[in-house]
Amino acid sequence: MRTRFQLRFPSLSLHIQLGSTVVGVWCVFAAAISLVANMLPALTSTIPLAGLWVFILATLLTIAAVGFWVMATAPVTKDVREVIATLNTHVVAQEDRPGFTLTTVEHTYPAALSTPPTAGQPGTIMVTTGLQDALTPGQLQAVLAHEYAHVTQRHGKILSILTTLDQMLHVFAPLKRSATLLVELAADDIAAKQAGPAELANALAVMAKATGDETMFLRAERLTTKKWPREHWRTIPEPIRVETFGSQSP
Repeated sequence: MRTRFQLRFPSLSLHIQLGSTVVGVWCVFAAAISLVANMLPALTSTIPLAGLWVFILATLLTIAAVGFWVMATAPVTKDVREVIATLNTHVVAQEDRPGFTLTTVEHTYPAALSTPPTAGQPGTIMVTTGLQDALTPGQLQAVLAHEYAHVTQRHGKILSILTTLDQMLHVFAPLKRSATLLVELAADDIAAKQAGPAELANALAVMAKATGDETMFLRAERLTTKKWPREHWRTIPEPIRVETFGSQSP
């Protein structure tokens, strides 16, 4: 059950959850160190004290290194990587834009997805021809704004890290499920402010009807319950303007 606060402030809620996760992980480390410290009198009778602390420090550094490696090399979850691998076999247009590569995929299924930038690699936004055919230019602009928000906020990397934690300790499963929705709501909010809530809500409704995804209907309904900036305050980021969409081939 999502709280009213989470639905109204998804980005803030996401950061609070991530902060709580970091604190929780460090508490586990602190508890482990405390346990070892209490055992030191018995351990030092057989293991030199300096050697024991070197072992503890090496263990913590190894865990930290693995965490940084995951953040740097696993920008999206395994499921998303498999979808991307399939779509890459149907690419019909590709264009390098500031901060990401815009890719058009020949497929009747109306879909869009994105990956965040990694070390030395830009982010990616993939859109199917089925989605282009199903949406108006304004609705397509809103979907691009939504995916661009995922890229700039690195939502895929956040979910990848939480997926890794869930695989290590299933206690993180509820957090991962919650974050999966919160990143979508956070991207919805950014896109609605840039491209308009009505355009995004209508795009979500069209995609929901085509795919049977009930969550999209709920997200569309949520957009109608919030107050948004007036139209003259909206600014579409230059890299995702629809008028120059799909102008180059691979």
